[in-house]
Amino acid sequence: MTGQNGKNGKANGHANGNGSGASEALSMIAIDAIAGSRQTDDLASVSLPSSAYADPASMLSVAKTLKARRILVTGTTGFLAKVFVAQLLQFHPDIERLYLLIRGQKDCPAEKRFYEEVVSSNCFDTLRDTYGDGFLDFLHEKITIISGDITEDHLGIPYDEAVEISSNLDLFVNSAGLTNFNPNLESALRINTLSGLFILDFIRLGGSKAKLLHVSTTFVAGRSQKATPEVIPGPTVYPAYEELQVELDALREIDDCMALAEHARTLSLDQERQSIFNKAARDWLKSENRLPSDEAGFEKRVKFERNAWVKKWLSTAGRERANHWGWVNIYTYTK
Repeated sequence: MTGQNGKNGKANGHANGNGSGASEALSMIAIDAIAGSRQTDDLASVSLPSSAYADPASMLSVAKTLKARRILVTGTTGFLAKVFVAQLLQFHPDIERLYLLIRGQKDCPAEKRFYEEVVSSNCFDTLRDTYGDGFLDFLHEKITIISGDITEDHLGIPYDEAVEISSNLDLFVNSAGLTNFNPNLESALRINTLSGLFILDFIRLGGSKAKLLHVSTTFVAGRSQKATPEVIPGPTVYPAYEELQVELDALREIDDCMALAEHARTLSLDQERQSIFNKAARDWLKSENRLPSDEAGFEKRVKFERNAWVKKWLSTAGRERANHWGWVNIYTYTK
């Protein structure tokens, strides 16, 4: 597999299409994750006969490997995981349980998001046709919705519940991510990078029994125009290494980026910028026909203007930093 350059638009980081090929490939990699029998560098050359997917007696049978397994999936509301979940249920209904970690929103709890954003998708049409009136009962039998957040300790799950789930888990599929190309650097770092540490801690809660399948991005090549082999990243494995000839310390880079975010917040308190935010807030009150004496509305708008400035500053700084190391945007850099 070679890397691709992702330069335009807003992407979800995964291939387009009906999803069957992507889900099939994920299923085969999931076998390797559960069995622990294949080195990461070998995945680029995987080529399996179609019988390996269908024949229960095959040593590499997906059906045999996934039977009675407990799998946790993140990023379920995204394109790839949505298809992955639908096809797991369609072709491997004898899996024991699917745990779907979904971040609840103020006006939309996790379970409601699942039914409105995931089950309503046309990738579940075949399951609807197969089970008819029993479709929802089948989902209830196989799926547990977990309200959580990959950027929090224990993934936002109460400790005792997190330990119980992790202890009984066979496979953790992390397909969550912030896929805007150039978002706020701090948000991208928390969701795309630091979340991996929280996920590993969650797996350790259960004695490190579960295997981890991490879905990254197809856009690994950065600015490079040559074929880029899929190898494990390291201090000298990044797009601009040949140009810069220095080692990239990933942990230091994370610390540097977090320091950059703190610096942006300090800059936003600068007297000149504060005067700009205040003027923008007064202009907004006027445009909304609100009284100049509306102190609560004024302060709320000043905070809004300040946060918007910080986000924009971090997006610009993040793009510059990503480009320095050879990546074309913040998304691929933090992934």
